Amino acid sequence: MNELFYSSKDEIRNRVLKHAREYWGLAATTDFDPLVKLLIEALSTELFNISNEVSNLQNRMVDKISGILAPDTLISALPAHAILHARPVESVETIDEKSRFYYGRRMVDKEENNREVTMDLFFSPLQAVKLFNANVAYIATGNNLFQVDDQQQRSLLAQAKPEQQLAVNSFYVGVKIPGGLTSVNGMTFYFDWKNYQVERQTYDLLSFAEWSVQGQVLKVAQDRFYDALATGIRSPFEEREILNILLRDVSAYYRDRFYTLIDVREAPLLESYPAAFTTVFTANSLESLKEELLWIKILVPATIHQHMLNELSVSINAFPVVNKKRHDSKNRLKIMTDIIPLKMADHEQFLSVDSLKDNMGNRYTEIPQGYNDERSAGLFSVRYGGTERFDKRNAREVLDYLFELLRDEKAAFAAYGTDFLNTALKELEQNISMIAQKTGGQQNSVRELLNYIVFKPLDQADILFLEYWTTNAELANNIRSGSRLQPFESARIQADSLFLLSTTQGGRSRLSAANRVRAYKYGLTTGDRIVTQTDIINFCHWEFGSHITGVEIRKGLVKSPKPKDGFVRTVDLILTPAAGNKLKAEEWNALLELARTKLQTRSTMHLHYRLMLA
Repeated sequence: MNELFYSSKDEIRNRVLKHAREYWGLAATTDFDPLVKLLIEALSTELFNISNEVSNLQNRMVDKISGILAPDTLISALPAHAILHARPVESVETIDEKSRFYYGRRMVDKEENNREVTMDLFFSPLQAVKLFNANVAYIATGNNLFQVDDQQQRSLLAQAKPEQQLAVNSFYVGVKIPGGLTSVNGMTFYFDWKNYQVERQTYDLLSFAEWSVQGQVLKVAQDRFYDALATGIRSPFEEREILNILLRDVSAYYRDRFYTLIDVREAPLLESYPAAFTTVFTANSLESLKEELLWIKILVPATIHQHMLNELSVSINAFPVVNKKRHDSKNRLKIMTDIIPLKMADHEQFLSVDSLKDNMGNRYTEIPQGYNDERSAGLFSVRYGGTERFDKRNAREVLDYLFELLRDEKAAFAAYGTDFLNTALKELEQNISMIAQKTGGQQNSVRELLNYIVFKPLDQADILFLEYWTTNAELANNIRSGSRLQPFESARIQADSLFLLSTTQGGRSRLSAANRVRAYKYGLTTGDRIVTQTDIINFCHWEFGSHITGVEIRKGLVKSPKPKDGFVRTVDLILTPAAGNKLKAEEWNALLELARTKLQTRSTMHLHYRLMLA
């Protein structure tokens, strides 16, 4: 049946002629009566039309049902994310999610004769972040004293006396505090092994560290690198919004690297250097430490060895950012319908609606599962259409179907003459190859023209103000650590302090029709919550898409890096890479770690997952 429905008109006619010739025992198809051949030709045309109608019906059913039962967030474009360093001009500054920073990326524009152009890629935090006009100036551990410059580069300043070293499994962080800063409550520290390969579980050990200043214990907390206040009442749809899902996934990925000082009520206790330095370093080495600093002592578990502490980097004023750009538009209701098209430039994809308000101050609410005229006013829904199709037919077969429709309805073109229709069809058929070449060269230039908002305005509303976010998806991936960014329309941040502390990763375009089937299967069977082994397999196929061909689940056992834990059971996922994938080893490592954190946050049971390639 599938072979019949998805065959071209010529294939259908040839099969009918073959069966008729065998049934009547004829030697060749030329022996048929002309009337019989005419009837077979008409039958083939009708079967071809029926097959296309069935295909169109199937496409509409799959698209409609999946759009209702599965959330659109599963197939939406995902922005790249990274860690950004920024130092404010004032003593303390809070930047919100609408603060923007951009990076000028050079790329080759194939539409402009391979001319090199610069594209601005915008980055913003997902929630408000508290920044301090301070910096880490020194790090001391073992028998080494390092100086840290404004670009977070370390240089060896002094070494300890022979057979002398600081306390085992400890290190000191010297923070330079300006005179106008009276409290360090809410200051966040970012830990990273830049040039040293460690297991991901090593970062978890930092949660067992003991912090102190001049013998006074400091309280630290994870998941506090965003300076956001919890709201009392939340909409039931908020958990399904793409930006909230991004916030959950990005926070889970970076949470073990950020630690925030909390409940600090006293003024910073400053000193030139800790008393322990006098017995470890020479007096000449300590002469350069004249300025009073905030020296924080951090005692880590014994599992973190001294050679690992020597490579540990510590920064403040670091926070996660994602690749998103804010747009706003003003729309008059008197000259428009209840549809607002979302305009986007090349290489931009729609991400999320930030707000929709009218001139009366009313805020409109999004209905994620669709919109219709029976709903009350003040609601809107985002629609996507026309960019992809669930179809097994190629472009030529669809065009053949269009030709048949035009010939059947040629009476509508009678006023223009029969010759006009025949000539137009021939020209259209000749230009198929030209269209294929043109569209094939524009695969890297993504332009979504059919994203729009359907809404129902409230009474007395004349003007609508729309704010929405777009992203550059995978185009913003692989911006290297250390790359400099620029502030956009803001003088609150020191421009020379904006640079990346990690490489951007995680960007993905809106899923194609083939990958959307995997996403809908995962969404319909799991509800974005992992319970069974089948859920895990569906999650992996949704997350990795065409990069893998199979998933195998095994039981594992691994030694826990945490003290006194012994061995822990693990769920090992063995992924079989697709033969044609072109991902490098570092790209695979990033994908596996991102998938592991997403799997961990969606799992209803506290399991230890390990992802590896076959």
